[in-house]
Amino acid sequence: MRATFSAVAVLSGLVLSACGAEPSKPVVKDTTVVKASTETKATKKVLKEVATGFDFPWGIAFLPDGGFLVSERDGYLSYVAAGEMKGRRLEGVPTALVNGQGGVFDIILDPNFTENRTVYLSYAKGSGDANSTAIFKAQLNEEMTAIENGADIFVAPTKRATSFHFGGRMTFLGDGTLMMGLGDGFRYMKDAQSPMNSHGTIIRINTDGSIPADNPYADGESGLPVVYSYGHRNVQGLAYD
Repeated sequence: MRATFSAVAVLSGLVLSACGAEPSKPVVKDTTVVKASTETKATKKVLKEVATGFDFPWGIAFLPDGGFLVSERDGYLSYVAAGEMKGRRLEGVPTALVNGQGGVFDIILDPNFTENRTVYLSYAKGSGDANSTAIFKAQLNEEMTAIENGADIFVAPTKRATSFHFGGRMTFLGDGTLMMGLGDGFRYMKDAQSPMNSHGTIIRINTDGSIPADNPYADGESGLPVVYSYGHRNVQGLAYD
């Protein structure tokens, strides 16, 4: 399978627009998850605080019970119950490298979450001198107090000595494979131009960490088997159409 950009959109930023109007300025509010607000002649949206009390919220995964999980870059994962404004931190989160832009990144649910309660958490792993982005797979317990039976299913193979440009956003494709965007480590822009390392790539794996047989470089001869797309700076958004 070759990379098809009609299927995977790499988002370099968040653009809010309506009816051709100029995009509104980003809404930034420390420690608080908010809904974006904009007003045009055709539409009116209201800013509403839905939860507060986080340390640098980074990702949100909405649960079938009406609650949601919030990953916090400073090393935490919280559960916010439906109708509540405060989250409670969960146990079982892997120890992340919290430094610079590093920490805990995205949180997404398995496509069969209602049956297996499986979640995927991306985070910075390693030391300041040798680190990369990893994917941690675990099960959310019924009590909503911890993620359990967790293990890394992917650790980016090319290490960096920086704490910037980790990437970390994830999405599932329609075939059930898992993608994650990686950054170039800030200092390794030239490396991102080669599929022989993981800097500045989009990787694609199966949910057990194995490599799909139809990845572009699955044979490992002209690129890392895990690489799906390369030549990126710091992939901070993935959307599957």
